[in-house]
Amino acid sequence: IPRSRGVLVSLHNDNVRDSLSRGGKGDLVEMAAIYTRQMQLGSSNEALEPVFDLITTCPGTALDLAVGRKDYGLREGGRADLVLWDAESAPQVLLQQIRPAFVFKSGKVVVEAGRALWT
Repeated sequence: IPRSRGVLVSLHNDNVRDSLSRGGKGDLVEMAAIYTRQMQLGSSNEALEPVFDLITTCPGTALDLAVGRKDYGLREGGRADLVLWDAESAPQVLLQQIRPAFVFKSGKVVVEAGRALWT
């Protein structure tokens, strides 16, 4: 309901093996799936598209990441901080809890096929 009234809502997660989420992985797709179940949103594409925004575009907006930064966003010359999933749609990512195919940080691949590449 808050989003329908113009309130910015986003999902964040720092639960990695802590007391609230003992098996937590810090996985925002997992958090979005839990949110979908808790809010009883169903599995239609229309219900799930806005949920995907809660873990992608909305957190950056909530944290004011674009303020004063010319390199923010998906465009030529941008930082290239992004996540790519091998899926046909955002709802498919949420319903099947697909792991990222690639994660880029400052243009460098840091996750490939769901596995971190740093030590």
